[in-house]
This record gives sequence, C-alpha cells and structure tokens, in this order.
Amino acid sequence: MPKGIVKYTPAEKIERNEAFCGLTKEKAFNLTNWQFARKPKDPEVESLIARGEAVYNPDCLDNVSKDFPKNSWSI
Repeated sequence: MPKGIVKYTPAEKIERNEAFCGLTKEKAFNLTNWQFARKPKDPEVESLIARGEAVYNPDCLDNVSKDFPKNSWSI
C-alpha cells in the first residue's frame, strides 16, 4: 500500500488516513513510498512504536524497499 494511506493512532491502531490524497507519478514509481499491510517486523519500526513515535508517522509500517532479498520488488 502507498506510504501515508494509513496512520498509527494514539489508541495503538492502524487506521485509514483521511488526509491521504494519493502519490504523484514520480513517488508512485519509487519503492520507498510503498509499505506492507502487516504487523511490522522491521526492528526500526518496532522501536518507533515502542518509543511512542509512530503516532501519525508515515513510516509506521515495514517499507517494501527494505525487504529481503534485495531487489525482489519492482513497479
């Protein structure tokens, strides 16, 4: 899913971000702007959540560009 389409709320839930207006063509073709729709597994994202810094942060989910093996995703 595109980065920013969901938000992590103070109630520790992932909900649709009503302020999301879509991605530009350039951003849509960049893997860093795509995230997995799953519970985060990335230690950096888990740490962000544990510190309480994930609320309304667009990086609250695992990023597709960091998936293993490298270059396994393309647009």
